[in-house]
Amino acid sequence: MNSTSTYWYHPHMHTKTMEQMALGAGGLIIVQDDAESALALPRTYGVDDIPLVLTSRTFKADNQISTTTIYGDNLLTNGILSAQTTLPAQVVRLRLLNTETERAYNLGFADGRTFQVIGSDGGLINAPAPVTRVVMLPGERYEILVNLSSDAVGSSLELKSYNGGQEFGFPGGEPADSGAFGSKLNDKTFQVLHINVGKATANAITTIPTKLLNNTYLTEAEATHSRTIAITDKGPGTPFTFNNVGYGMDTINQTVMLGTVEKWSIVNGPTFGHSFHIHDVQFKITSRSSGPISAAESGWKDTFYIHRNETVRFVAKFTDFASSTNAFMYHCHMANHEDEGLMGQFLVVAK
Repeated sequence: MNSTSTYWYHPHMHTKTMEQMALGAGGLIIVQDDAESALALPRTYGVDDIPLVLTSRTFKADNQISTTTIYGDNLLTNGILSAQTTLPAQVVRLRLLNTETERAYNLGFADGRTFQVIGSDGGLINAPAPVTRVVMLPGERYEILVNLSSDAVGSSLELKSYNGGQEFGFPGGEPADSGAFGSKLNDKTFQVLHINVGKATANAITTIPTKLLNNTYLTEAEATHSRTIAITDKGPGTPFTFNNVGYGMDTINQTVMLGTVEKWSIVNGPTFGHSFHIHDVQFKITSRSSGPISAAESGWKDTFYIHRNETVRFVAKFTDFASSTNAFMYHCHMANHEDEGLMGQFLVVAK
């Protein structure tokens, strides 16, 4: 059963995922439950509860969308160029989704204001996490609260992505503005959404809760099986793979026993950052070799940024569906990497 959160769907045809997603195949699923409904949170869709689906596209000479461009030249927010909206002068909820082919976002507001992360891929976290920036890789979702109560009606603010000057391997941080991995948005700060502040609504929420849920998370001590999966390649220009094996539709790469708690260690090499994603389960990130786990990603996740030369460990319990023939996937959520073979299959089988 899914907890309250922002989920999404898209086609998954091998070697065609990038093309089909570039043409717009996909959508959001918003799940609500009793625990979320009991909280004083904004939830009037389209008024104080707004989804923001972020991506970019390059347009060809005939104004058709390029389906082969890794990084688009034109930022689209909910499919709109130069997007803007009016939000009331109160606490508002933004449901963020990165649907890029490869680009990451380093999101924040132009005035440097603090906002609160309240949820990640798999649901609400236990308490709001105050941040001034949140990094999102393709496939990741975050729900944030922004307090506009002190903003004057008629004023405005900008949500931007601060992608300039990032670490080597940050997707979209490449300095080129043309070529296979070039874009006019690369290595720059660019606008994501212009927000106009309007009048508060009746029964406006003007304060942010200090507590949300009481999630109990899995620990490494509960894991009865461990496995290590490395992101590998054979040098510049070669496809990325898992454990030096490219995706094969008839290949089962991992087999998991139903009901088992497992610890997975994902190990990245020196070439590039990736967006690791797994189907079937939500997991708890337990460690990053690069440093502490941020409060924003302290909850249930199904996708995460793995930096160059980093190991990320997570714990998951496989309780859902057992089959000796029907596999689940794990893959890089950069659609070009996935299409080139950075994907594996796992079975969950009955004991």
